[in-house]
Amino acid sequence: MAKQVMSFPGIDADLACNKQVQEALSLLESEPLHDPRAPRWVGKLAASLKPGRFAHSLSVAWMSRRLAHVHGLDPLKAEQAGLLHDCAKCLPLDEMQRIAVDHSLTDDPELLASGALLHSVVGSWVAREDYGMTDPDVLEAISYHNTGYPGMTRLDMCVCLSDSIEPLREAYPRLEQIRALAETSLERALLLSLEGTADFVTSRGKFLHPRTQNTIAWLKRSLSEAR
Repeated sequence: MAKQVMSFPGIDADLACNKQVQEALSLLESEPLHDPRAPRWVGKLAASLKPGRFAHSLSVAWMSRRLAHVHGLDPLKAEQAGLLHDCAKCLPLDEMQRIAVDHSLTDDPELLASGALLHSVVGSWVAREDYGMTDPDVLEAISYHNTGYPGMTRLDMCVCLSDSIEPLREAYPRLEQIRALAETSLERALLLSLEGTADFVTSRGKFLHPRTQNTIAWLKRSLSEAR
């Protein structure tokens, strides 16, 4: 554990003692992050995110890379998108809104009203401007990791799914079933995951972005046509 913490100078002693961060780092002990920029990125993330969110980002990077290997995708791109997917998550909503408006990232009123939705779009911009990420595939995966979209790529699916099933996720209904499905079908696992999200959100009278519902319909149609 000490060796892994020392490889990321941005992780101070207090953060390194956080239980969730220790668990996330333990995932990376046997196979550290592959991108040579990772130490710098991790330092920036450690300073920008709350400890639990930081640990989650490390865990999603690990999970995304693992699923990419399983499904024949580019593991480096998956790792990059997983690591940076929440880089804007802890910005205040008004700061996210300012960035979105100033840089014409979206005019969707539902996105602009919710940090839980807007952080993905703004995160793609932050990943490019503050972290130097220029790969359009990675930036797209960051942009849609929380809603999905009809026609999304399998890399996008990999990151979106990893966000919901990474090892540090607290248990929720059907989590283990989704994890098992993810070993054989990104599409079926993501469909079950998004259906669970839709059920959770609507059962509490909260707003479900139409893009998520449209993605569910697209996945159902695609899977039916593939039979």
